[in-house]
Amino acid sequence: MVVALGGIPNRPLPVTAERLDFGGNVGSRWGEVTVTVSTGRPERSQLVGHFGVDYGTALVGDADSLSDRRVEVELRQQIERGGRFAVGTCRVGGATVLGMDNSWGDGIFPVYADRDASGQLVSVRLVLGDEGRRQLAEKVWERAQREGS
Repeated sequence: MVVALGGIPNRPLPVTAERLDFGGNVGSRWGEVTVTVSTGRPERSQLVGHFGVDYGTALVGDADSLSDRRVEVELRQQIERGGRFAVGTCRVGGATVLGMDNSWGDGIFPVYADRDASGQLVSVRLVLGDEGRRQLAEKVWERAQREGS
């Protein structure tokens, strides 16, 4: 599952990520990843879809670049060397692709488009960790403890 958005400029864009301590048995994980598109002030957010994570790796980049097999191989090598919270980048066809260990494992994650007062795209946010995901992770941990896993 992927999310594709139009209206994103064809130039390198700043990407920031927020690591949060979710406490309990969950601990420190990624909260959000934000791709900044413009300098405007976000006035509203809209859920634009969900993306799937397989092998715990999230990818952000130009859709055409993501189909190149070299992206997966190169990014996986960088991420595996970096351990938890690792991030890697590679250039494919003139685009930079970002890959990261999402710190939550496989799953489905929401993507939001943040827009300014005039409706222009300001940023794209990937929400990796929130209260609902924290609660689910705690339940999984508790179940594993009960079952002796």
